[in-house]
Amino acid sequence: MENFQENVVSFLKHDEKKVLVIKGKWGVGKTFKWNKIVENHSNSLDFSNYSYISLFGLDGLKELQSGVFYNARPMKSDTKSSTIKLNLKKVGNIAKNIPQVSKYTNAMSAIENSLVNDYLICIDDLERKSQKLSMSTLLGYVSNLSESSKCKIVLIFNDDTLNEKDKTEIDRYREKVIDLELEYSPKSVGNIDIEFNNHSCRDLICNTFKTEDLKNIRIIKHIKWNINGLMKFIKDSEDAVKSDLLSTIAILTYVHHEPSINIRASEIDRVFNYLSDKEDSDKNLQKRISSLGYIYYADHEAEIINYIEDGWMDEDLFKKNVLTLNQRQLENNISSKLTEVWGFYNNNFLSTSNDVIRGLEGFLEEHLVSVSLRELHPILDTLNELKDNFKKSEWIDKYVSLKMDCDDPALIKQLKHITNNQELIKKIEGKEKDFNQHHSIYAVLSKIVKNRGWNPEDEEYLGNHSVDEIFEFLVSDDNSDLLGIVRESMGIFSPSEGDKPRDIFGTSLHEALRRVSERSKLDRYRITHFFNMKLDDLIV
Repeated sequence: MENFQENVVSFLKHDEKKVLVIKGKWGVGKTFKWNKIVENHSNSLDFSNYSYISLFGLDGLKELQSGVFYNARPMKSDTKSSTIKLNLKKVGNIAKNIPQVSKYTNAMSAIENSLVNDYLICIDDLERKSQKLSMSTLLGYVSNLSESSKCKIVLIFNDDTLNEKDKTEIDRYREKVIDLELEYSPKSVGNIDIEFNNHSCRDLICNTFKTEDLKNIRIIKHIKWNINGLMKFIKDSEDAVKSDLLSTIAILTYVHHEPSINIRASEIDRVFNYLSDKEDSDKNLQKRISSLGYIYYADHEAEIINYIEDGWMDEDLFKKNVLTLNQRQLENNISSKLTEVWGFYNNNFLSTSNDVIRGLEGFLEEHLVSVSLRELHPILDTLNELKDNFKKSEWIDKYVSLKMDCDDPALIKQLKHITNNQELIKKIEGKEKDFNQHHSIYAVLSKIVKNRGWNPEDEEYLGNHSVDEIFEFLVSDDNSDLLGIVRESMGIFSPSEGDKPRDIFGTSLHEALRRVSERSKLDRYRITHFFNMKLDDLIV
């Protein structure tokens, strides 16, 4: 791409070449680069005016012709043409509102076109033009400008997204109309530097997206905005935690905006779910995203995803998550060691299978009790692929045994799901019975309301309760603040048609309250006034 600018400037100063095509992928910065060239060389170019117009949103040739005229700005010190343009625009605006004068609009268009002389014109976004403006009509207009009005015209588009009819018409008129075609395909690092030059995350972004050859400036901008927006929450974190979070923000932003990946950031949990079978499309996506250094989905990423998708998040919960990650790093250096051991796999081709196996097994030997279930699965799956006769079930049972004493009912349920060891399953079932005696919907809701935050395990616990179970809880719980806790919970868990545990519980809770309202006039009065529920509008 070193000669791209030189070739464009050479075209602009050429005596005979009149029409230039600049092609390139979506978002690589074709228009940005062209504008920079015009800005840097305008003083040395011999044109009366420069006019830029995008075809996006234009309906036909007349709008294009008028846009070329009125968007023009003088490139020479003689401002006579711009004064004429300004006065004509004023007359035109008046004429549109006077019936007796509006019949002269065709005459005004002719005047506008006659004044477009010796212009440098850029017509952008050809692939986004209206179907009302045919490509043959557009190229005919371009040919007329170049031949009769002494203009030079630059056409910018992504030829990959042109429809077949437009491609055919361009091919038909290429030899007659177009004098030079240039492909703009900048290097990834060059486009990243447009946004990240002198940024503290510049090297991290370059290294993360080497395999994807990231050039799309719009996506690069989104990555920078999201990193800058969340930096205040993580800038004082431990280095390993900070690096991991920044990388996660960048990768999830890319996943959300890259068209060829074609999922939202919130779908990453499904793609990296190691507990269920995946479709081939998700398996391929997992491999592609893993090549960026993303190994597994972690619960603290939920707030990052909220920020990427909706522009907001629970800041207190995110701060709490970052604090937990920092404490974990300080206590046992897990984040650094996990990054280091995965480096044998995804940093370069120098490591052998034995290097990866030794690294992962050594990590498990030392830190099995400290890793999360989400961190464990990709390690075991990788070892299962690389090591002959790998005893995956033995590691799982060892992990289950180490985690059995936890006080997290959701984790206990997951442990029961991953092991086939009947002795361990019986122990887990005994643990579940113990939990059920001390764990309740009230306890979970009370914690959520008082802490103004919750975790996925809380949501899953609540979502596993049927309407009947929630109804029995409502009519039998004797806590003095029950109604207040439930009312506060309704503001958090609203009725929804979604299939996430949070959505399911919100819908079930409202349906259970509706059932309560049917017991008596007093209960109906409570539900409609204390809970402010419109009983006829519930999702059932």
